[in-house]
Amino acid sequence: MYNVHVNSSNKRTIVDAGTQQPIGEAPECNGEAVEAMIASARRAQPAWAAQGFKARAKALRRFSALIARDPDLPRLITAETGKPRFEAEHMEVLYTSELIRHLSGWAGRRVLREEHRTPFFFPNKRTHIIRQPRGVIGVVGPFNWPLLNHFADAVGPLLAGNAVVIKPSPLTPLTSLHIKKMWDDSGLPPDVLQIATGGNEAGEALTRNVDLIFLTGSTAAGRAVAKVAGERLIPAIVELSGKNPAIVLEDADLKRTANSLVWGSFLNTGQACVHIEQVFAVGSIADRLAEALAVEVKKLRQGASVDSSDFDQGFLTRPGQAQHLQTLVDEAVSQGATVVARGAVGAPGPNTFPAIVLDHVRAEMRVGSEELFGPILTITRVKDAEEALALANALPGGITASIYSEDRPRARALARRIVTGSVCINDATVHYFAVESPLGGVKGSGLGHRHSAESMLQFTRTEVLIEDRPGFSAASGFIVRQLGFPYKAPIARILRWLRLRLYG
Repeated sequence: MYNVHVNSSNKRTIVDAGTQQPIGEAPECNGEAVEAMIASARRAQPAWAAQGFKARAKALRRFSALIARDPDLPRLITAETGKPRFEAEHMEVLYTSELIRHLSGWAGRRVLREEHRTPFFFPNKRTHIIRQPRGVIGVVGPFNWPLLNHFADAVGPLLAGNAVVIKPSPLTPLTSLHIKKMWDDSGLPPDVLQIATGGNEAGEALTRNVDLIFLTGSTAAGRAVAKVAGERLIPAIVELSGKNPAIVLEDADLKRTANSLVWGSFLNTGQACVHIEQVFAVGSIADRLAEALAVEVKKLRQGASVDSSDFDQGFLTRPGQAQHLQTLVDEAVSQGATVVARGAVGAPGPNTFPAIVLDHVRAEMRVGSEELFGPILTITRVKDAEEALALANALPGGITASIYSEDRPRARALARRIVTGSVCINDATVHYFAVESPLGGVKGSGLGHRHSAESMLQFTRTEVLIEDRPGFSAASGFIVRQLGFPYKAPIARILRWLRLRLYG
């Protein structure tokens, strides 16, 4: 078993997603325990904020070096999620290190620095715009990215001067507990970062007591969290479900398109809120695209090992998901869809499911309208780009989309008409790893953003301070006497003249 930080007698056993063998235990925190964590985080937060951005950035960069060098972290991620070692090491760990590098540098310092402005009507005054931390931020993460959507989502709040309490998925808490142990062992203030493992009770207590809640999960979970946040009048950042369409136009480069779609759909075994789930193939390209996708899917190697990067597709993490996906496939086939590609199956088990491409899928089928969250890519045939655009915009959510075409101006024009958070042209999913740019959904896919220095402002409150400019105290006294009580008719005439000259 992995050595993790356990602080409760009530524990949950965590199993390897592929082998189903126990790999560790995690405490089951009740509401009282979570409230105690938040209270201690609130006491520790002012001292963390008082260190200033430069000191916090230096501390996070030192911690990033520990993450990058730790040999146990990618092995632990692979074990509890079932994802390929390559994705654990070169997506989750690398992404986290790059995010810390970007946000702790000039980009983060720029957006958080105090601004000075001179009001137009009061040139004797100076306005200070100050970005104050909100206090304690709650991060609720999903099972599919136990580092990337957990500790990585705490980086921005921490750099902004907040304390953070992370509630990981009950299926994959060991990575967060491992990070917590590394944090404490490195000498960083322990109460500034805390892990509240457990189920719904822990999540509800977190939402009821923090100053901002940041959730990645299902649309149902997002609505529930946003409702509580709305009642408390605290901000909620929620990244939720997405169907994520790809539009393939007649002039697309088929080989590149097929390769991109297979990776963009089947990475993390299709368990990603930003992965491509459906393709709208325009006109005569559909037959050739289906053939090209079949060729690429047959190359995939399924399996997962904590010590090997020789696998492309791993296992499903959530129990029962494989049976659910098979039901959806069987249902679609009975309604007229066809299986044009099926990937190899590695070690058999309850969480094993092959990569599948379904053709002739229609919008009324469940596979054509529901988020699948598994290694299934659907093809819907459309007569032209306008029909594809209409179907894409009819989807209830919108995190990302892709357009494949060799006509760049046409692709860009079409991209601007898709109602979604991000659009990739001739690629898929890469926007998630472009940490310089904000990432967020629209419609049923969420509120707020992650990534980018600008997104750090979500974790601050704006405070405005106005004072006399140096040397202008006498002028301020004169202006107050002229504009204040008692109001004066000559001053009113001057102000009326100015208003008409400036705006009339």
